[in-house]
Amino acid sequence: MKDGPPLKFVPGAYASLPNHHVHEASCSRACLLFNTADAAFDINYVDANGKEISSDEAIKAPAKPERKKK
Repeated sequence: MKDGPPLKFVPGAYASLPNHHVHEASCSRACLLFNTADAAFDINYVDANGKEISSDEAIKAPAKPERKKK
């Protein structure tokens, strides 16, 4: 969760995420996430400042740093 310590999961791990909190997930290698819910839910994407952004903006590739010309 935002402002919390990162958690490292191993195969078969389980996590319960509270609603109305900012969460972030990433994989350092190939991974599979199975998500289930006991009721309808929304996904709202936010930027690093907590401002809501569109899903298109959230999934676009990060900008590559410019290379210095020699």
